[in-house]
Amino acid sequence: MSVSFKLPDVGEGIHEAEVVRWLVREGDIVREFDPLVEVQTDKALVELPAPASGCVREIKAKAGELARVGEVLVVIGDEASPAATRRVRATPATRKYARDLGIDISQVPASGPAGRVTREDVQAFSRQIEGRAVGSSAPAATAHTFQSATTQAQVASRSSPSPQENSTDIATPAPKLELNPEPNQKPNEAVQVTASPARPAQSVNATDTPSAAITRIPLRGLRRTIADRMTKAAFTAPHVTAVDEVDMTELVALRRQANELLAPTLTKITYLPFILKALTTALQAHPFLNAHMDDEAGEIVLHSDYNIGIAVDTEDGLIVPVIKQADRKSLLELTAELKQLTAQTKTRTLARDDLSGGTFTLSNMGPIGGLFATPILNYPQVGILGVHALQEKAVVRDGAIVIRNMMHLSLSFDHRVIDGAEAVRFTNKIKQLLETPQRLFLEMR
Repeated sequence: MSVSFKLPDVGEGIHEAEVVRWLVREGDIVREFDPLVEVQTDKALVELPAPASGCVREIKAKAGELARVGEVLVVIGDEASPAATRRVRATPATRKYARDLGIDISQVPASGPAGRVTREDVQAFSRQIEGRAVGSSAPAATAHTFQSATTQAQVASRSSPSPQENSTDIATPAPKLELNPEPNQKPNEAVQVTASPARPAQSVNATDTPSAAITRIPLRGLRRTIADRMTKAAFTAPHVTAVDEVDMTELVALRRQANELLAPTLTKITYLPFILKALTTALQAHPFLNAHMDDEAGEIVLHSDYNIGIAVDTEDGLIVPVIKQADRKSLLELTAELKQLTAQTKTRTLARDDLSGGTFTLSNMGPIGGLFATPILNYPQVGILGVHALQEKAVVRDGAIVIRNMMHLSLSFDHRVIDGAEAVRFTNKIKQLLETPQRLFLEMR
């Protein structure tokens, strides 16, 4: 008997998802709830588990393809299927462990039940290989292992001629590198690159040379989701950005005092919790910025909850977890939640609920640097606040030049909902609260 696993509804009104990466191959043996496939929705990367134990008979949706909810992704059959006898028996976790060590699992002697390769088998085989390597005195091989996607781009860019020269003598080029993937090789596995003889040097005119080599990378996964959302935001909501500068000197001193008091607990408060409290207080005074635009109904929807999305930079792109009811949480509670959400974002272990329900977004670019920016809205929200690097600057106070801790704010807003004067009054409120932190504590609810 076989089970056809269909794409489930993995989010709020999700109609389709992109298959990012299969964690198994046809012929693999899986157990119920084993990690099966990663799919990317417009909100998050979701890991789907196997619905039943058995053998992976047929993968219907390939990596990079879009699948609609209810569409069959994979067929899982009885474990004793013919396909299972032609392949190594191992769990997906064991296969991944072997790949991470650079080991061909088909070469690993099996000691598990029914001839299954276990994690311990892979470890023992790895130690055996290391022992051989230590005793070997053979010269280094000419073949090198490269990660396929990144290295192809590097090879192409380094070997291409400069397009800026009209005529030049081209020196003997580096040996040609040929990428030779093994049959049935997976996209993320290493490929062998071998060198072929170089051609002799020759003098050519740049107009006779082929165009510079390029690398095409499919727009997939989180990057495609970001591209779609940014395009919709940029071409739907008329963006305007207001920039201001905040004197953070008093808050710097207050934060230092707070961390001295917290030293025995090993807890450190960053500036972000203070900024969050100033932001939610200002939103309460300017409710049209804590809103979203319902284009279909032609309505502005005001929110009574203050759920602040925090843009987090990851290797795959920006992810925006949400701090729910941020106005009701203390500085210490915000500190703990920021730390937890950031860690879960980096490891891609956020729950779906952590990514939904945002009413306003905060983008902290300070740790990276830069003077200011023009953030793009997290549509359909009508406002996003960028906070930038904290810097010591010479400023004039009471006719004297003094050194103060200064920081820029960048507020982008939907001009259909918010006028420029209202936006400036909003940033003035945030500025007032940050520059006089005593007032912040007086006005916090």
